Amino acid sequence: MKAKEETDLDFNKAVTVRGYVAHVKPGEVETCNCYKPDLLDVHIEVVAKEADKDDKNKYVIFEINPKLENTLGDAASLRSLEGHWVTFTGYLTYDYLHRGESYNRKHKPSNWRATAWEVHPVTSFVVE
Repeated sequence: MKAKEETDLDFNKAVTVRGYVAHVKPGEVETCNCYKPDLLDVHIEVVAKEADKDDKNKYVIFEINPKLENTLGDAASLRSLEGHWVTFTGYLTYDYLHRGESYNRKHKPSNWRATAWEVHPVTSFVVE
């Protein structure tokens, strides 16, 4: 029996993932930040291969929450990560609100991410 996507990974585990940073941008108003427009995450789109940097269906989302921006950087300063290999450490979360926009659930051209699984929050990173 195939496991449900929501339970394929363990929310209680920290992860370390190396990937190629395609884009860095300010996040949007989200439930995890109480819908406050002044509390936006840094949204980082990461791929496994540099050749996939323009294929949004391959993006895995990494997010830095507002409380860690003083330590890790804001969206403007982190744009320097674009085009580099980065090793991220953080915690897994399943962003169920984006299931329908995830390519692994529905193969639609309008999707903008590979999966609803994210590394959120990112707690540290190293640029290679």
